[in-house]
Order: sequence, then structure tokens, then C-alpha cells
Amino acid sequence: MSWVEYYPKRYPGLHWEAADHTGTGFVLAETDTRGRIALANVNNPRNVLVGTPEELTALKDAFAAGLFDHLLAGPPTTPAAEIQQ
Repeated sequence: MSWVEYYPKRYPGLHWEAADHTGTGFVLAETDTRGRIALANVNNPRNVLVGTPEELTALKDAFAAGLFDHLLAGPPTTPAAEIQQ
């Protein structure tokens, strides 16, 4: 990982690291002495997800197991109005 200059208002002073070598997309930072991790998209500094290493590992494992493949496949083919009914 590489260090990234990223300054969301609610999380000043953190050492953000890029999830890839480009420094775009997702970044992570340790938030406190309890080991919580912040995850954010550099293109949207208003939204930061904070979780424990265990919670983020469970999320990573769910992605790896394909549990969210239906969300990552692109826009739904069924209009949202029909889904909500």
C-alpha cells in the first residue's frame, strides 16, 4: 500500500493508505488505539465506513465468497419500482 493525501473533515490527521498503487479508489486508515479501521473512497470524502478488523475481514470474506456478486454485476434489469412491490 502507498500513503495518500486524503483529508475527510470528520477524520483529520489519519495516515491513509491506498488499496492500490494508483492512489485512487479506496483508502484505509487506522482510526484509534482500539484498532478500528476507516475505509473510504477518495472521490467521496463525506462517507467513511469504520469497522473493527474482524468486521472488515467478514466483509472481505463475504465478497470473496460471492455473496455480493448480484450487487457488483451492474444496474438491475428490473426497474426499482417493481422491486419495491
